[in-house]
Amino acid sequence: MVLNYAQLQSIYRSEKNTPSLVHVEGDFYGGVLALVSQLEGEHRDSVERMFKDITLRRRNKVLMQVMRSLDTEPLNALASEKKLYWALVDVVREYHNLPSEEKPETQNINKQDKETVDRKPKMKGMLFLRLNKALPSIAGSDGENYGPFDENQEVILPEKTARVLIERGVAEEI
Repeated sequence: MVLNYAQLQSIYRSEKNTPSLVHVEGDFYGGVLALVSQLEGEHRDSVERMFKDITLRRRNKVLMQVMRSLDTEPLNALASEKKLYWALVDVVREYHNLPSEEKPETQNINKQDKETVDRKPKMKGMLFLRLNKALPSIAGSDGENYGPFDENQEVILPEKTARVLIERGVAEEI
């Protein structure tokens, strides 16, 4: 199945506006790859951004379903998304079966320990920031949307986006 731009845009809008997974054909990913191979320049970039956003939203919806229920896979999930769902269910079940002394302690971290934690992001090209004021959603330098943000919220953002916020005095690197 080869998608056209209008079909992809419709799926994109639906994924954005619906809390559950939108029905797509089983060969959706192949259809998008076929569409991308036919395009060049700005159109190709636009389709790639939409596709990236769709896959991110679908993954997040699968994660939310795991948090809601460990025995009901998401409706309209593709085969790869069902595989992800059940793998995450296994991880969560395994975690819940750990003896209590093996579970990570989060309440007993003292102030000195907090200060020694490495706060630098492990991802190249990203910065760890504390926002000095609340901000609405912003478009990042990587084409992704971030936010909205609360005052004093700590976030990891692409370096270019982070530098702009620092220069404008709305964030500080930590």
